[in-house]
Order: sequence, then structure tokens, then C-alpha cells
Amino acid sequence: AELGFHALFLVPFLSLNPFAGKNMIPAVSIWALRWFLFRIMMGAGLIKIKGGREWKDLTAMYSFYETQPCPNPFSKHFH
Repeated sequence: AELGFHALFLVPFLSLNPFAGKNMIPAVSIWALRWFLFRIMMGAGLIKIKGGREWKDLTAMYSFYETQPCPNPFSKHFH
């Protein structure tokens, strides 16, 4: 909901041209979206650091790569 609210201010209201230029987008909207994305990325990282043992000793990706399927050209036929 928060991201959608901030994204509303990126739409050029007074112009039907979708490429109206950077001058029509308020700088506050750009910084609000950047702050939102920073909070999401930082929060995801902090949860992993505070989380389980495998994130602290940096071995979580070992089991991820062993258990996740790798997509290939034939994947669409088997799904």
C-alpha cells in the first residue's frame, strides 16, 4: 500500500505523454521511493543476520543451490 501510494505521484497528471520528462516528477516522490526500497533491502538483510545459524556462518546458500531447480529450455514442457 505504501509503495502504491508513492508511485501515484510518479504519474504525470497534466500530460498524456508517458515520457513527459523528469521535470514533472517531484523530487520528494523519487526520494520517498528510494527510502522505501532501502528499508525493504536493509530489513531483508537484517532479518537474515538476526536469523538462524546458517545465515551467520554464511552457509545458507549451499542448501539453496542444492535444493532449488535450475530452469532450462525444457522447463516449460514439464510445468
